[in-house]
Amino acid sequence: MANDPEFRLFLVLLPGLPERFDAAGLLPFLRMRTWVDYRRGLDDERAFHGFVSAVKGLPLGPAVPIEPSSEACPYRGLEVFGEEHAEFFFGRDADVQRLLEKLKGTRFLAVLGASGSGKSSLVRAGLIPALKRIGATAGAWEIVLFRPGAHPIETLAAQLLRLGGDAPMQQTVDGLVADPRTLHLAAALALGKRAADTCVLFVVDQFEEVFTLCRGEEERDAFFGNLLYGASIPDGRSGVLLTMRADFYHRCGAHPELAQQLAANQYLVSSLQREGLRQAIEEPARRVGLSFEPGLVATILDDVAHQPGALPLL
Repeated sequence: MANDPEFRLFLVLLPGLPERFDAAGLLPFLRMRTWVDYRRGLDDERAFHGFVSAVKGLPLGPAVPIEPSSEACPYRGLEVFGEEHAEFFFGRDADVQRLLEKLKGTRFLAVLGASGSGKSSLVRAGLIPALKRIGATAGAWEIVLFRPGAHPIETLAAQLLRLGGDAPMQQTVDGLVADPRTLHLAAALALGKRAADTCVLFVVDQFEEVFTLCRGEEERDAFFGNLLYGASIPDGRSGVLLTMRADFYHRCGAHPELAQQLAANQYLVSSLQREGLRQAIEEPARRVGLSFEPGLVATILDDVAHQPGALPLL
């Protein structure tokens, strides 16, 4: 029974366990199970609600209950889930937990997956809201989310200005091209008036655009250089998280420093298993006060099982 993903079995992380928990050391049937995190203390109210939800076989859900509304459509279809849709994003709790743990030990992380695997939604609607919740009680991440586009250096310069940089746009662009330390230094300057434990996390969604849209090799190299330098400073104030289609992995091999970071710090997004699919079907409806006819969810699961990307189409 323990090998059945639908068997109600979960981990409980107790106080005293090291803060960075590596699920890879668990027995195979436990490696992708969700956990209830009591490491901050047994009086943690959020952890208690998580424990009750786990016993009932329900996802934890938002800290603030959502008001049921039959007027809201809880499904995104083929559209990406953004942070604003986090209340309807289900089925990826275990992935979010493992990404959070990985970010405790590195300032660079690549989230990889096939086209349509849900990696962008996982980061935007799962990981980013979780990081912001943690920021209320621990060191905060200032999130800078963008897609590189055809001119990634210009895009990066614009993000620095939004973060609080005061240098002219062209000067920032020139600095990023000329010196790979520019992003690191500019981020530290922009965060100067904020809490000392605040860091900026540059989230580069659809990283493959640096290969498909950007045509300038010099600009591409400068973009990589700035991201990698900032992420290589152990006590620096910037980190990098990227999402990329796995079929572009080999293109990174032409850039040794990028390839090294990718090899050491990556997370491959797998297809949702049956229980995750069930949550993705049932929970958004439940959040707006809707329910399914008896047997309909099982029929949907049978239709989309072993067909990655079929559920959004359905």
